Amino acid sequence: MRFAVATPTRPRRRTGLALRGQVQTAVALVAVVLITAGILRSPAYRMPESVGGSVRLLLPADAATESGWRNALADAGMEGDVGLYGANGSPEFLVFAYSDQGSSARGALGKLSSGFGRATGTIVGLSSSNVQTREGAEYACAPFSGGSFSAVCTWADTGYVGSVASINDGQGVTLQRAVQARTALSA
Repeated sequence: MRFAVATPTRPRRRTGLALRGQVQTAVALVAVVLITAGILRSPAYRMPESVGGSVRLLLPADAATESGWRNALADAGMEGDVGLYGANGSPEFLVFAYSDQGSSARGALGKLSSGFGRATGTIVGLSSSNVQTREGAEYACAPFSGGSFSAVCTWADTGYVGSVASINDGQGVTLQRAVQARTALSA
């Protein structure tokens, strides 16, 4: 009786094409995860071209001002964006929008005050602040000094906080601009 003996064979090696396909699949999965994470973490705001009747100022000096305040946000531990707005090329106010979860308008004003106080030396008059409701949102407003600003109003929305700092106007005008900025940021 004769038994058939199997001839030993080498283990099959993956061909270059099969390995390349697995690598491409892995890269595609990683890309999907990173893109999804980026979309889920993208801010809930985008600086609008205009707020009320004021347009975003885009000259190089204006961009430098925005950049300086954006850096101040970062130095204060807040991730966000800044827009400088005015009429006829003259700056009137800044709009700040930055990531924040669960803040109230007054809490956001306090955080802005301590963050910018550390980063820029500006002072928000928290003891003179007031809270008002406009169009369903709560706004905390206060005098703003130590720089070229006169007043600031802050509101808290889902996932972000917004603020308007006026250059030469009081809290009433600043509040109107904050309401307009919140509407423009939500559009």
